[in-house]
Amino acid sequence: MLILFINSNMDKIYKKDPMDRDLVTIFKGDDIEEFKEGVSDMIKYYKRLLLKKDDKYYLRKGTLLYHGSENYPLNFAKKNMMTFFGLDMEIAVWYIYEMIMNQKHYTARIIKSKITGEKLFERNGYLYVFKLKEDIPTEIIEKIYQNPKDTKVCKNKKVTCIHPQVSYRGDSFNEEVGTKIHTEVTLFMETYKDSLELIRSYLIDGEKLHKNHKDIEYDIRDSIVREYSDPTKIDDKVNCEEFNRIFSDNYVCEYCDFRGSFDSVLEHEKTCSFRSRGSSKKNKHNNIMKFLDFLKDKKKRKNTKKRGKINRGKAIDHTKRQYITTGREAKRELIFKNRTGRKLRKTKNVKVSGNRKDKTRPSASYYYNILKKPIGTKVRYAPHEGLGGSGKIYTYTLQVRKNGSPFWKKMY
Repeated sequence: MLILFINSNMDKIYKKDPMDRDLVTIFKGDDIEEFKEGVSDMIKYYKRLLLKKDDKYYLRKGTLLYHGSENYPLNFAKKNMMTFFGLDMEIAVWYIYEMIMNQKHYTARIIKSKITGEKLFERNGYLYVFKLKEDIPTEIIEKIYQNPKDTKVCKNKKVTCIHPQVSYRGDSFNEEVGTKIHTEVTLFMETYKDSLELIRSYLIDGEKLHKNHKDIEYDIRDSIVREYSDPTKIDDKVNCEEFNRIFSDNYVCEYCDFRGSFDSVLEHEKTCSFRSRGSSKKNKHNNIMKFLDFLKDKKKRKNTKKRGKINRGKAIDHTKRQYITTGREAKRELIFKNRTGRKLRKTKNVKVSGNRKDKTRPSASYYYNILKKPIGTKVRYAPHEGLGGSGKIYTYTLQVRKNGSPFWKKMY
């Protein structure tokens, strides 16, 4: 007998992202107020529905589990991979749409497709239906904000977890449409693959999902193209232009939520104030222009990292990196080494008094010959004891002797 879980608590629509928690709820470890009653009802529902043996809960034999994916056939060989299932078909199908729309963040893939015209974007997905061949133990996660990947008990390969979840209906939570509360099950396939039987798989039309993703009452069974049992995946990928036509050209900034056409987003990313915090999307490439040059010229681009700011506010600390060597500076260092037979040091050791940690001073030759600093450049450091130093920091200015050798002249 096949068991399909249906819950009347799924009917209520929530227009707020459950992850949008304030400091008070974060501190208390609570869900936001809008979800508390619905989540509580779902937990009671699980406890009535699951099989209980010796104070432990089990998913019953015959339970149907639904898994949405872009891949076909499904790969069970990956180790340490947590797999997500839905106890209802709806959350699994909308997860397929979420993965399709997430392709708008794949900047490197977008650029390559624009240049070469290659078909690199998935437009459809696959829904897999599994049946449990035996009772399997499970843990109930009682908060909707908790991610199983970050929950200690769910990281145990021998444990399955069941918990309330929402569907995003896109690459981010859609507050305009809202969501119902669904049920998600997580487990490790390498542990439970012998407990699962794949009974059928379906080809899901991504375009139909896109056209109806704002209809909260849309019957996702209408998105099924056909039952799919072919030995290989259907060749239905599209290029960037076709993906734009089907799913619109609304791209998203790599570092924030700015949206627009591909060109406008690419221009925005150059000056995005969140850029220093790194990419907000896991699968994105950070250096867009470097990848673009690689595709055009098939050559590696020279290192053009911006030179870091040199610390002139205090004596240079040898334990910290003071600046980044650019390609041009490295070339100058090589020329100096070939001409003189020695490597030009960036800093020089000094004798110090007391417990000073910074036991180096900046090299005047390096500042003048390699960094090309102008005469008059100021730095601050403490002279060594042989020159009457007592650990006090003085200001020095870069000067050049008559023979052309640079030196630091003490000012005050």
